[in-house]
Amino acid sequence: MVTDPVTTVCSFDGKQRNCGLEPATCGDVLSGLRLMASVTFHDADGVPKRAINFGVGWDLPWVPGLSLNGRVITTSSP
Repeated sequence: MVTDPVTTVCSFDGKQRNCGLEPATCGDVLSGLRLMASVTFHDADGVPKRAINFGVGWDLPWVPGLSLNGRVITTSSP
């Protein structure tokens, strides 16, 4: 993001190169229990260098169609 010094207007301008890698996996580990995990590595300016995500979903057996879901995300500094 760039701020024009004359007008003080912020805008997305300029050129930026973003490269990275994000391996991820997800699936049912048991009937009604799903896990998701991913890790992201960035090689860019101004964004976090890495992020780690972990999620779980559980279908409540006593309430059809209702699931409990949770997610944990950790992100490094740029």
